[in-house]
Amino acid sequence: MGIIDFFVKRDNLIIDTVVAYRNMIGVVDLRALEKFINKYNVSMLFLISTKELTTGSLKYLNTFGNKVKIDTIISEHISNDIKKIKKKSGIGIVKVIDLDEFGERPMQRDSC
Repeated sequence: MGIIDFFVKRDNLIIDTVVAYRNMIGVVDLRALEKFINKYNVSMLFLISTKELTTGSLKYLNTFGNKVKIDTIISEHISNDIKKIKKKSGIGIVKVIDLDEFGERPMQRDSC
């Protein structure tokens, strides 16, 4: 692999599974995830939260349709659940995303 290969944009990268976590997942988080799912052809999405999803979030999840298999997990021990998901066989490349630092969420907390 040469230096040029390192900087080549990889638009055709396929990530099989995304594990996204946050204390409370909202529509803002799901909008950013939807863009990511479409860009990288994700087939499975695990949403891990410490609180139940809001009705607005659940309605927005229904708009995803059959593009991706979605599994929501309500748990106080997020790191343990991430480890369990990674250990599952047959789920391919796994991308773990902290939704506090992903998409539009960090911009909303910007003080400028």
